Amino acid sequence: DDPIQLKLNAEAAAISFGKKDRCNYRFEEIATPRNEILLKNNGTLYSSSLYGKYNIPNIAAAITIGEIFNVPKSLIQKGIQQYKPENNRSQIITKEDLRIVLDAYNANPTSVKAALNSFLEGKENNKKVILGDMLELGDFSKREHQKIVQKCTKSNLTEIFIVGKHFCDSLSKD
Repeated sequence: DDPIQLKLNAEAAAISFGKKDRCNYRFEEIATPRNEILLKNNGTLYSSSLYGKYNIPNIAAAITIGEIFNVPKSLIQKGIQQYKPENNRSQIITKEDLRIVLDAYNANPTSVKAALNSFLEGKENNKKVILGDMLELGDFSKREHQKIVQKCTKSNLTEIFIVGKHFCDSLSKD
């Protein structure tokens, strides 16, 4: 469903996957109360411990490749379900009655917005975020940090914590 990939591969004999009917491998997203990922393809359900809708294309790609190479569906299901991220990306950490979503590896404006969107779509109450600086943004740093702060202040978050020079600089009026 990625318009950039569709354009780049318009002339190629590409295998497609996504939500649209025209895709070779069509996936249906099944809604879950806590934003876990549940995909359906040709009657087979795939459950992932990854968090966030932004991971759906990655999971769909993995399933598609598995099917192309005739990996048994049961093994694809098992691999998708058992994968546990440990790299500060899309991790779920449970501490007593707290559910922590850790998505911090090499953050950039696009990844932070995607993570926030998924987090804000969840049905949980009393949502709080801790945001640390996005680095290597050059002249765009202040503006991009301001956009993230604005997104947070217009949301249903109960508390917003910002950490770092770039986020603090984004609050100044100059």
